[in-house]
Amino acid sequence: FADLLMPRWAGLHPIHGCTPSDFPDRGSRYEKLAWKPNLLSGVALWFTRAMSASPRATLLALALFAAAVGLTQSFALRDGDTFWNIRAGLVLLERGSLPAHDVLTHTAGDRPWIHHEWGAQLLWAAAYELGGWAAVRGLRALLVVALVALWLTLVRRILRPGGAGWGLTLAAVTAGWVALMPHVSARPRLLGWVLYALACWLFFAAARRWSWRRYAAFFLFAVGWFNVHSSALLLPLTAGLELANALVSELWARLRSRETRPWRDLVPAALRTALATIALLLQPAGFALVGYILETPTLNREYSSEWWPLWRADVWQQHPAIIVVAALLASITLLSIVARWRRGASPASDTGSSFPSPLTALAFVALALYSRRMTAQLIIVALFTARELWSWPTLRA
Repeated sequence: FADLLMPRWAGLHPIHGCTPSDFPDRGSRYEKLAWKPNLLSGVALWFTRAMSASPRATLLALALFAAAVGLTQSFALRDGDTFWNIRAGLVLLERGSLPAHDVLTHTAGDRPWIHHEWGAQLLWAAAYELGGWAAVRGLRALLVVALVALWLTLVRRILRPGGAGWGLTLAAVTAGWVALMPHVSARPRLLGWVLYALACWLFFAAARRWSWRRYAAFFLFAVGWFNVHSSALLLPLTAGLELANALVSELWARLRSRETRPWRDLVPAALRTALATIALLLQPAGFALVGYILETPTLNREYSSEWWPLWRADVWQQHPAIIVVAALLASITLLSIVARWRRGASPASDTGSSFPSPLTALAFVALALYSRRMTAQLIIVALFTARELWSWPTLRA
């Protein structure tokens, strides 16, 4: 359904203003075939669940869905940044080091080259060196399948304790896929989304109490991710939001003279935030990476529509499915927070420990509204809204 809503099936490409056949490997054959595997797998997925409650049938349907998603991502390369990032990776392979200045842009001058995605560039360049464009398309397909599988596993881990059924699970997966669809091109950020889904599954949605081994694994994971792609900034951001949520919940309980916890119970959340922040120092750019990322939206909005805010009419025309999903998730998030406040509960989660927390969901809604580039974070908002919807007695009945 989301594929059918995307405007790329029309004659003109919404960004480049030209027909797909003007580009190599973007002919009408791809345009006619690419949406069918997703559509057919979606029908098969829901039909299988309607006809049988067998876990084996469910796994088969999900495997078909993942395979079809991978098939659609093994076709044409549609993003111009793919080629620049592969060339940048080839430069790194040739030199064996990180250049201090941009050697590919003649207008860069002596401006420092912030290597915010050098690890991912090396991966794409290595794929190209080993198998050409077929290997690049294959790597993209594998990463997308891994992303869908991790996303489904994460949804089940969060919703299963509350007894939510497969219907709500599939609705959350669908909403998350709509948010992710524009971000699964063969670019370094695709690896970043896979790593974020893995981080949520391994750490944020894991057991409440961590051993020192888990803290060590979290730190090493953060260091590795920071040296792969700048999306690793989502680690300290998510950890900090979860800490802020716990603080708000605790302050609310103390102001209401309710049962409170010792302040030392907040130490684990603070330690996760500190470890993720320290890992940033082990990236080549260090804290300069933060300034680079903060100025990027302002610099790029004039040249790229992916940095436009969602309230622009142009974005509505190009990505109607994302607009619908973002509006729906934002509405449910705000209604949930208001409902908590009206019944006297904390606007943050009552325990301050469940992931994703209300403050995390609210912050990611704001990021998505601020820039279409940030709409991938709506996957976390979809998790929160699905769990909240299941807590409503009418829906559960």
